[in-house]
Amino acid sequence: MNIYFTENGEPPNGAIPPGLVFYADPRNGGQMPPNAEDPPPVAINITPPVTINIAPPPPGPAPAVQPAQPAPAPPAAEDFQIPGTQHGGASFIRNGAAYVFPRSTTIIHFFADGTRPFEQPPGSTPRYATLEVPTMITVAELMRLLGVPSDNNDRYGITECFEADDDGWTKGRTFILSEDQSKSTLHQVGWDDSRGTRNEPVWLAIHNKALHGPT
Repeated sequence: MNIYFTENGEPPNGAIPPGLVFYADPRNGGQMPPNAEDPPPVAINITPPVTINIAPPPPGPAPAVQPAQPAPAPPAAEDFQIPGTQHGGASFIRNGAAYVFPRSTTIIHFFADGTRPFEQPPGSTPRYATLEVPTMITVAELMRLLGVPSDNNDRYGITECFEADDDGWTKGRTFILSEDQSKSTLHQVGWDDSRGTRNEPVWLAIHNKALHGPT
């Protein structure tokens, strides 16, 4: 075995045998390992993070659309109680008696619940009662028989209504209970026996000057 020394008497190459190579270990601050037999450092590959897109769940089924419910039908005209169709709380015709009908009558449709159809939107279906009335009575008497309040003759009356082409209504004449024109008979104001047969029927609504203004 050969032994080598330098000029200063120290072993050459720091006493490291020839052919032996040391590697700096980054885990040791780049210093030479204390033991020459330690393995070389191991390279570590760090994989970058992966972004994962999570799609939202698909929307559920749309709620079922419920069909529109039709508006309830208005009550029948029989629900109305017209004073002129009653006598002493009973039917006008007494038991055992026969009624002699006048030769001339007219058909009147009366909005007994206070509805004024010309103030309603087109297509509305106001309630009414159908009456056959003698044409010989006066307009004022008709008002009382229909139940128009008579405690203030200057305030209350009836207004004639006309059906329009657009399923609406138009306003006609208004008769106030205290006025002279209400003393005319139905025949004299044009509500004769042709109305409801050859011509259109008579449609009447209650008029209140305090609510509806002048005629």
